[in-house]
Amino acid sequence: MKPRLGRQAQAILAAMLEGQTVSPMDAMRLCGSWRLAARVGDLKESGWNVVSERVSDNERTYAQYHI
Repeated sequence: MKPRLGRQAQAILAAMLEGQTVSPMDAMRLCGSWRLAARVGDLKESGWNVVSERVSDNERTYAQYHI
């Protein structure tokens, strides 16, 4: 049996299903999640094929996720 998704994971999934790429700042705005990688792990555990890509700006490198 697949685990049930929490509210934050559901909000992140909904954004990705609409075609959005979700970054850590997007996740904070969408659902108040500071732990995007953990929520993406929940989605992967539930069978979703979430793709990550590394993005760099002038100050930092972070992951963005999409389906």
